[in-house]
Amino acid sequence: MKNKLIITLITICLMCFAAGNASARAIDEKDAQKASASNRDFSNNLGKQWLLTNVKVNGADTGFNREELAVFNSEESFSIRFEAGLLSGVAAPNRYSGPYTIGENQAIKIPPMRSTLMASIFEPENLKEYEYYVYLQTAYKWNRKDQTLEIYSKTGDDEVIMTFVGRD
Repeated sequence: MKNKLIITLITICLMCFAAGNASARAIDEKDAQKASASNRDFSNNLGKQWLLTNVKVNGADTGFNREELAVFNSEESFSIRFEAGLLSGVAAPNRYSGPYTIGENQAIKIPPMRSTLMASIFEPENLKEYEYYVYLQTAYKWNRKDQTLEIYSKTGDDEVIMTFVGRD
């Protein structure tokens, strides 16, 4: 009698465990589908070089001027390129790279990146290299509008929108 009771309890436990695992798998698959849909949306941004054209802090234009960079032969400055899970680019003047992740609702996370350590001869007045890195590393959302890519970040009390234009 005791053995039947123990076997019955073990069977019930195994059935509950299996049902819980099936439920967890269904939830995981649903999350994976959502993340996959979000990644598919972001996949349109992969493989392009994106050039920074505008920076707004708390809705105010900072006066960042891409044409100033061309004068100093810095066409690639303040650029970013996304590949599958990795980003790279040029700030002013250092090259940088690192991982990034895309989440639901156009979420983006960029942890601290590695960078070369060249001294800057020229830095635009309205955007310092370290500010650019801070803005990227505090990014929380991306948005695609026509031919532009916007990256939103929050630093302290400041809300920042960086607008990039794509170049193949």
